[in-house]
Amino acid sequence: MSAQRWHTLGTAPSLVRIHIPPLDRPEELRLDLAERRTSLWLYRVSLLDRSGGYFWSRKGTRIFEEANFAGLHVFPSGDRALVIVGDKDCALRLSLDDHLRAELAHGAVMELEMCGMDTGACIDTLAARTRLEPPEGTVTRVFWRVAKEDYCESRSVQKWHVLRRACSDVRIELPSMAGAEVLRLDLASGRANVWVHQVSLLDSLGRCFWSRNGNKFFEGATFEGLIVLPSAGRALVIVSDGGGALELPLDEALSAGLAQGGAIELKLQGIKVDRCIDALAARARLSTSQLKILRSKLRETELPLRNGTSDAGADSDEDLSLDTQRLIAEREDEIYRLRAALALAARQKLE
Repeated sequence: MSAQRWHTLGTAPSLVRIHIPPLDRPEELRLDLAERRTSLWLYRVSLLDRSGGYFWSRKGTRIFEEANFAGLHVFPSGDRALVIVGDKDCALRLSLDDHLRAELAHGAVMELEMCGMDTGACIDTLAARTRLEPPEGTVTRVFWRVAKEDYCESRSVQKWHVLRRACSDVRIELPSMAGAEVLRLDLASGRANVWVHQVSLLDSLGRCFWSRNGNKFFEGATFEGLIVLPSAGRALVIVSDGGGALELPLDEALSAGLAQGGAIELKLQGIKVDRCIDALAARARLSTSQLKILRSKLRETELPLRNGTSDAGADSDEDLSLDTQRLIAEREDEIYRLRAALALAARQKLE
């Protein structure tokens, strides 16, 4: 079932009203902002009952935090959002709760406040934003693939959100994923510094059937374009310029849990580049100190073994030596990753 309205996108904000007939318990509303390539400012999306009273309204920036969308490039600015519409399959999907379903059962009107923008003005706005404004938000995307298939746009969902300084939930609704073998998570659409506290999968009824803290999540996945540093149940993730991707294999239990659709819920926390550099530097100093202690311990353990002066506990000394060597290798690897992370964070600050 659908409804539409032809209108002109002028350069001044105007209201577009679309009449929605009575709907019998819909799961979501899909909004196709335009039928072809265009650029526009979206100020507000509202729903009105048949008497003209507002029962739901979101400003341009907020709507993209709450809804899933595909084929759209979104750049928030204050309370409004600059939206660039692509060629096809460009839609915003809003999940409906019981309150909205009850209101829509009697019919409603969707009211959009927006205005058009010509190509030159759009380019100037984006260029000025790049020069003067730090990014206010990012896009997290989820792809999935079945056997012998590559990732594609038609098997993906995404959500725009703000990486807040306090830990917050980002929930992305997933459609039916029957037959999916691998889940791919693109944490951010560009460079970002993020604490990942937890990642959970929910079934179609909203029940959590799989959950991992930041440390455990990255242990069971493969990733590229990311520098991952585990820390006490969470993980500091530095995303490079081109974004980064993580792949999570879906076993039978995970595949069954998502067969009818569901959601992925992430607990994320943004971190400013200065604080990121401070945290990385402190961690690097600690790891370097631990490495020195481990190397000293290794020398003390290996000296009796080399001189042949070890007593009956030679086997335990050898085991201790191997354990120490393993810990040294882990610390050396961590220091290497910390240096790479510091270099990337420093480049972010300079630029």
